[in-house]
Amino acid sequence: PSSPSPLIVKMENGFESMESKQDGEINCLKSMDAEQLRENAHKMVDFIADYYKNLETFPVLSQVEPGYLGKLLPDSAPNHPESLENVLA
Repeated sequence: PSSPSPLIVKMENGFESMESKQDGEINCLKSMDAEQLRENAHKMVDFIADYYKNLETFPVLSQVEPGYLGKLLPDSAPNHPESLENVLA
């Protein structure tokens, strides 16, 4: 089956959102305002800094077999985004 073509919608704040219709459902990537972007960027930088701070506690060699992650991924991208907290958990 062919995938739906994306529709780029220009938002009032200058950001764009991408929507497509698939099986009657609209998928939407919602834009963030400047304060939400700042908050999420700070969380991401904190996550990276904590990783580097504790770098010596992580194993040097991979602990999983090749292909491990691919088996965990769904066939298609989700219709609704996860929170940054869930992604970084």
